Amino acid sequence: MKNGIEESDLEWIRELAVQLKKEGTTLAEFVSIYRRHNFINKLGANEDQIESLIVNLLDGARSVPQEKIVDLVNQLFDIAKSESVPLTEVPAYVKEKI
Repeated sequence: MKNGIEESDLEWIRELAVQLKKEGTTLAEFVSIYRRHNFINKLGANEDQIESLIVNLLDGARSVPQEKIVDLVNQLFDIAKSESVPLTEVPAYVKEKI
């Protein structure tokens, strides 16, 4: 044991590092992916549901540049929060304001 790390932990870390290198993924990218994975789990959604949501967002927004989709979704949440309107009622709220 080195500094409280078991030999099996070191082997697991080595294997992870080798696999990340094969995939062309940095440790920082892996940490980011892991954080998103945990966030998805906290939402109660599974990977397939999230992938389906992303595909639907991309398919439904062909006229919007992909890099703007996240900004638009965040704006939707901001409107719901700032106007104290349930998220599902934001489209009707916006139509009413127009």
